[in-house]
Parts: sequence; C-alpha cells; structure tokens
Amino acid sequence: MKRRILTVAFAAISLGIMADDIPSLNVKASSGDKSIALSTIQSIKYEGSNMIVTLTDNSQQTFSVDEVTSITFSNITAAIQQVFGNGEAAEKCVVTDLNGRIMQGDNLPKGVYIITSGNTSRKVIIK
Repeated sequence: MKRRILTVAFAAISLGIMADDIPSLNVKASSGDKSIALSTIQSIKYEGSNMIVTLTDNSQQTFSVDEVTSITFSNITAAIQQVFGNGEAAEKCVVTDLNGRIMQGDNLPKGVYIITSGNTSRKVIIK
C-alpha cells in the first residue's frame, strides 16, 4: 500500500513538472496575460487590429494588438524567442523571404522569412 501511494505521488509530481515544460505561446497584454499550449493552436491570424488564435477545438482567443505588449514562446528549442514586443500594430509588419521579396497571405511555404515591424526585424523559420 505504501509503495502504491508513493507511486501515485511521484506520478502526480512528475505530471506537474511536465505541465510547466509544455511549449507555449505567451501573450502579455494590458488586459491580462495568457499562455496557450502550442499543441492546441490551429492558426494565428491578424484581422484589423486583432490577433486571433484559433485552437484545435475551433474556439478562439482574441487579443487587441494595441493592448499586446509582447508575444513570446517558451519551452521550445529555437533561436527565436520573441516575435514582437514594442506594441506596434500588426498591419505595419512586412514579411519578406531571404531574397527580399515581399510575401503575401497567411499560408507561407516552408522556408526562412524576415518579419519587419518599424525598426525591428525578426527571422522566422517555417518547417
């Protein structure tokens, strides 16, 4: 019985630790912070002044770009950790490929892209 209790306790502690290691999208906004597991995200779109995160269960999380102070990823193994953090509106972002061609649409093919917003540029890899 003692062994069974210890096994259950160890499993519960392990699950608690693993929950903190889930790759996540973290949105900080003046209206509150939100962390969303990447495995539950179906798409991220910008419409007008909103960022809309559609989840795999077809529910949506909407964030006003004007209120967003930063968007970061946690618990992933990549060089890019912060997408943008200066609160600039999404419509000011320009996506180019490595040859400098401006890319259109929300279904970019696999590759490396540069996202520029104001004086800030970020490299993004789509696998």
